[in-house]
Amino acid sequence: MKKYRVEYSSNNSGGGWWLEDKDWHSLEKAGWKVAWHKNKKDSFSPGERFLGALATEASIEIKAEDARQAMGQAIRHFEEVTKEDASEEGCNCCGPPHGFIVERSGCKKGEDKEWQHTSGEGVCDFLYETVPGSYREAIELLNTPRATRKISQGTRKRPAPSRSARGRAGVQKRR
Repeated sequence: MKKYRVEYSSNNSGGGWWLEDKDWHSLEKAGWKVAWHKNKKDSFSPGERFLGALATEASIEIKAEDARQAMGQAIRHFEEVTKEDASEEGCNCCGPPHGFIVERSGCKKGEDKEWQHTSGEGVCDFLYETVPGSYREAIELLNTPRATRKISQGTRKRPAPSRSARGRAGVQKRR
């Protein structure tokens, strides 16, 4: 098992924060390290809150076999604690309200950090073993009788670093 740090970042999507004060306190109680705004020394907005939010970031240490597994565990834990849907798309101009970054902790100089980022519907790549490659493919699957359903893109091991205009992680086939 390797140790990973998963960071959560909240985005003021649609003109408001998606997490309330109680959510930040719940995350802290559940083991997440919340970066309280009042404790930030380099903030251009001094005080207890940033645009009304007590915090906009939190992180948790996860032990897992790989970065994909660590990200999935952290996202499930986040959803369980906050009751939020981490795959929300948010508004068209601001983007997804929830973002996650996973990075291997304790790497020696020169080692691969296994860094990955996800937000919006790309979160599904870390929550499910099989994910359709596009929104259209998902609709086709929903409208196909169960016995003949097949995901043409195969399963994805992890999202590729490039993202389309819809905010999706790129398709990467599992080999």
